[in-house]
Amino acid sequence: MTEQLDVKRLNGDSCAVTIRRGMATTHHRVTMSGELFDDLLLPGAAATRVVEQTMRYLLERRSAGSIPHDIDLDELREHDARYLNALRKRLAG
Repeated sequence: MTEQLDVKRLNGDSCAVTIRRGMATTHHRVTMSGELFDDLLLPGAAATRVVEQTMRYLLERRSAGSIPHDIDLDELREHDARYLNALRKRLAG
């Protein structure tokens, strides 16, 4: 079964994400910095698309229920050396 993601921009640096899989639903708040966008080297990348692809990346590695409620993309980048390159490929493809 595939997860359904709903990403909504909250303000300049955060998004709300709802993940639905069957009857299970989880909610997450994702924050990011402008520096992350600069490091992506993809001008014009929409924050909601960055967050959606990040969540899909995480869902390939763990279940929705094990993804923390609060996610900081800068911290994710620091702790996962593959994240930024994987995100670039997802956004470019």
